[in-house]
Amino acid sequence: MTAPDGQPSAGYCANCGSPLPADALYCPRCGAKTPVGPPGREATDNFKLGLLLIKIGIIVSIVMSALFMAGISWFYFLPGLPGPAGGVVTVFSSFVILGFVFAVIAALFYRDIANGNDGRIIHTVILGVLMFFLASNIAGALVGIGAYLCHVNRRR
Repeated sequence: MTAPDGQPSAGYCANCGSPLPADALYCPRCGAKTPVGPPGREATDNFKLGLLLIKIGIIVSIVMSALFMAGISWFYFLPGLPGPAGGVVTVFSSFVILGFVFAVIAALFYRDIANGNDGRIIHTVILGVLMFFLASNIAGALVGIGAYLCHVNRRR
């Protein structure tokens, strides 16, 4: 069976209807377990919980980045009110942008983990730690803990 783009496909997700890669154990879109996959590579509910936590961490990081950028813009450009010092805004903006970049990288790693690439799990744990210290504590903790759950409960 092939997908519309000519790539081998395992069919379509029973949960969301999106095309599945041939070797996918989970749907890359919704995280549902696929009926097709290599034998003996069953994942636990904790693995699925880890994927969900990574996805929530990505969403939280993107939303927080957007809200902080809106707040920075409001304080910095609102006429008549004294805004924060330009250097402080620049440094804070850098951390907010870094949080958004980390979220995009985490989304790419999430896709790889959902498609069965267990090698990306450790990268995602490290990314979660970096997110925690350099961008967003909440999003970094969610991504790091989710990746750790995936690592401990990965398919063998």
